[in-house]
Amino acid sequence: MSVFVLARIATPVVFVYVPLLFAWLAVACRGRGRLIWGALATVVVCVGVDAFFVEPRALEVTEVRVESENLAKPIRIGLFSDIQLDTFGAYEKQAFATLMAGKPDVILLAGDYIQADSEPERLAFRAQVNAYLREIHFGAPLGVFAVQGNMEVENDWPSLFEGLGVTTFERSNRVVRDAFSVAGLTLDDSFRQGQSFERTPGKLSIALGHAPDFALGQHGADLLVAGHTHGGQVRLPFVGPLLTFSGVPRAWAAGVTTLPYGGTLVVSRGVGVERREAPQLRFLCRPQLMFITVSPRRSSPAPNQQ
Repeated sequence: MSVFVLARIATPVVFVYVPLLFAWLAVACRGRGRLIWGALATVVVCVGVDAFFVEPRALEVTEVRVESENLAKPIRIGLFSDIQLDTFGAYEKQAFATLMAGKPDVILLAGDYIQADSEPERLAFRAQVNAYLREIHFGAPLGVFAVQGNMEVENDWPSLFEGLGVTTFERSNRVVRDAFSVAGLTLDDSFRQGQSFERTPGKLSIALGHAPDFALGQHGADLLVAGHTHGGQVRLPFVGPLLTFSGVPRAWAAGVTTLPYGGTLVVSRGVGVERREAPQLRFLCRPQLMFITVSPRRSSPAPNQQ
């Protein structure tokens, strides 16, 4: 039995039966006991409302600043990952529109686009998304680059971006532009540690993968970008993410990390949630759309960001 199935079984116990038990104890008790059990019931209900109805659609737009000695002028990058849509409504459309409204020079798509239950549903969603992206003139001046995620089990996943001028990486490859290069990784390669990325002198070296595991070890890239972890999707105070399904340290599973072998890792918490048998919730871990501004390095190092 998968961890997602166990979580789905536990969800009604925690958010329905436990507060009902606490409420019954509040009624049965007198004095301070009534207040304590009533307060506990209220807290659990509030957490459940936040986790299921508020946070999953409370998209956070995060601005990140990184410096590189291999750039002559700033580049603004939009990072979009893990929408995992099983419906295509107002929230999903607004997420893509918000990405375009940020006016990035480059867009990086880190995988997990559609999580449908059947092939007809997948094809229908693919057509809807493609039509909408055409409608909003989806693109960026210096290019859009997309890699495969866990949800892209079919070999035809690049057809999602048909006619949109998106560079898709069906195998690990490297694309060189005037000011930067992008090494796009297959799903398997994004989980593979110890990879080394070719560099072009004077160009920003970007490595794009679904999972962040490729950032472990010496790599040679300036900027490493990933999704996959959802930031844990559920984070607890003083604990952090409960699960990341990645080999990187939990502190690396979301946000910005200055890597020990050089370079900067940026991991998005993702736009959507895990679906199908998983409970569709987030707690202390809002969905995230990121904009990364990479600027020429100043004489003094920039402070580390988290």
